[in-house]
Amino acid sequence: MKQLTIVNHSREIVLCRISRSDAKGNADNDSSRKELNVILPSVAMTLEVKNFAVPLTLTPQTVTEKSTSIDEKWSIAPNGFSIRMPMAMGAFWKVISRKHHRLLILPRREMNSFLEDIPDSVPLSCLMLPGTHDTMAFYGWPISQCQSLATPLAVQLASGIRMLDIRLAVKDDRLIAYHGLYPQRAPFQEILGTIHDFLTAPESCKETLVMSIKQEDFATVRGEIFSKLVREEIFKGPGGRDMWFLDNRIPLLGQVRGKVVMFSRFGGEGDGWEGGLEGIGIHPTAWPDSRKEGFSWDCKNTLVQHSLFSLHSGENRTLNRCAPTT
Repeated sequence: MKQLTIVNHSREIVLCRISRSDAKGNADNDSSRKELNVILPSVAMTLEVKNFAVPLTLTPQTVTEKSTSIDEKWSIAPNGFSIRMPMAMGAFWKVISRKHHRLLILPRREMNSFLEDIPDSVPLSCLMLPGTHDTMAFYGWPISQCQSLATPLAVQLASGIRMLDIRLAVKDDRLIAYHGLYPQRAPFQEILGTIHDFLTAPESCKETLVMSIKQEDFATVRGEIFSKLVREEIFKGPGGRDMWFLDNRIPLLGQVRGKVVMFSRFGGEGDGWEGGLEGIGIHPTAWPDSRKEGFSWDCKNTLVQHSLFSLHSGENRTLNRCAPTT
């Protein structure tokens, strides 16, 4: 016999149905012959099984097996177990030994509001915030497109994206999303409107966003003109000045709920902004593009590091991280 230990880390009472194998080792699909186990929250249960290649169904007690919230796609564990569970739950499989496996049941976060449960006293530098590279780059394949048309900004936000990489250029005295030489069609005001809707919705009003803003047309438009337009459109746009955290420091989460933390890759010395360099958001002193060894700077006793790393495919990705220096 083999052992399967199931550890319930969710807040739900979980019903575990496991099909027993017949004499030939085939799974018995007769529902009357399925073994039902009840696993309380924070409790581990070890089951005896003939092999690991049998169906296993996990459901919270509050959800019926026929409910539409059950994920009908069967996921195959590394050693043959086929598992299905509701979308509200996740699982982590671990092989302890050849005859002993462990399954951890984990609650899935509500990605639309996953920051809600984190204490206000936590600095942003202590959080790992998922983000998208060139958030609004939907056009210009294969040169400039980085995002799928199936994941517009509203979908990204609802999916848990909290770090936005916004590239802009001036067109007809207004700002529009750009990536390199390709216009991305979305006006900055449209971007701000989507963000304002997200941060004022009841289910996501306790979230925060970090927005990196970069000028894409620096070769043809003077930096001070671009900076002036960013300020004007932010102050006159949806949410106005109150939607933004513009201090040049790393805030606590409680200070920026319902707000956008600016990460400015423009603006020079902060001319035209109240407080100058101290009022244009988190402002790196320099940004050497594509430096493989990365770079860092000190932001009010917090070390901010920008790193370039490679995936197995050889494609480069960037990582920004913050850590206290005192």
